[in-house]
Amino acid sequence: MLGAVLAGHIAQDARATFPFIDWRMYSHTPADPINVLRIEGVGADGSVSRVELLPLFWLHSGRVGLPVLVEARSALDPHRDPSKRRKHRDRFEQLLRFVARRHNETYPSQTIESIRVRIAPQPVVGPRVEDEAAFRTAADLRLENAP
Repeated sequence: MLGAVLAGHIAQDARATFPFIDWRMYSHTPADPINVLRIEGVGADGSVSRVELLPLFWLHSGRVGLPVLVEARSALDPHRDPSKRRKHRDRFEQLLRFVARRHNETYPSQTIESIRVRIAPQPVVGPRVEDEAAFRTAADLRLENAP
């Protein structure tokens, strides 16, 4: 009996699994890849450093980090209505400026003059994207009061 139940979960043809259901809750992945965001700060000398949200907002990471990701998705989506995308883009830029100011306050020896967001498609299943050539710049903001 146990073998028949297991065969019903593994079989591809629903007729082959009768009277058991073909249950594939987690056996397939979405067709589209997800976008990986990389936030980088650029210093006055041109040095580039990764800006990690969790160390900057460890107590409020859900109130800052999550909105950055949500607004990034809405602002950078080419299929979204342009007027709505502009609203999200403004909010996204406001959040990025807030992140940059917080970075400069937290790490005064590593101040940044501009902040940029780079994205790369990441397959849902498979190795992480680490190749720099896979990333493209999606947003680049110069800070108003840069040192």
